[in-house]
Amino acid sequence: MTKIGAQIHGLVVRCGLEIDYPVANTLIVLYAKCRCLFDARKLFDAITQKDLVSWNGMIGGYVQNGFMLEASDLFREMISSGVKPDTITFASFLPSVSGLSRLDLGKEIHGYIMRYGVTLDVFLKNALIDMYFKCMDVEMAWHVFNHSSAVDTVICTAMISGCVLNQMHTDALQIFRWLLCQKMRPNAVTLAKIHVIGNGLTGKGFAQECGPILLIGSEDSFVVYLMMIYWVLTLLIN
Repeated sequence: MTKIGAQIHGLVVRCGLEIDYPVANTLIVLYAKCRCLFDARKLFDAITQKDLVSWNGMIGGYVQNGFMLEASDLFREMISSGVKPDTITFASFLPSVSGLSRLDLGKEIHGYIMRYGVTLDVFLKNALIDMYFKCMDVEMAWHVFNHSSAVDTVICTAMISGCVLNQMHTDALQIFRWLLCQKMRPNAVTLAKIHVIGNGLTGKGFAQECGPILLIGSEDSFVVYLMMIYWVLTLLIN
């Protein structure tokens, strides 16, 4: 993949397309996905007039590859340059906040979002909830959840994951039950988190929690059946 990316880049240069911003932005993302961050940053720095896509691509590349400090520095550079971040910027950047354990920075970002009226879509809400839970500010995670006008499986799963992370298993189960009552379809991630809680339940207890899923269906029904089989076997062995 890296070799192909370099060949494409070479062809672009020979054809004189380097100044084409969409092409440059695409190459930045390509290099980042191939973990060639030096090449991605070199190309990013060569763009004379960076647009929002350029910044998002480079910041997202740093975060995806675990370079949280570099992502944080670049985000501040973006703000200083006068480029206004969007929901994609924030959703991409927030994981670096929890990676650096910078709750203060996370709250600063949240404040910016509220002050400038940035749209809180499902991905941004999910990122905020995840950040607050990982930075151990459970109260603010609940605040974001409770003030969400539209709650779906993704947001519920973020809450369940955060509760499990902070050993709040009762709260996680309550959210899971509420999700089922709202006729939402849990996905594989949701079920994996409930599976963790299931270690503290009997086989029968776990079956009672997952039984309703068999009635309303799931985005990953096969996963449900595997988990049910696992807990039945566990019950029989014990």
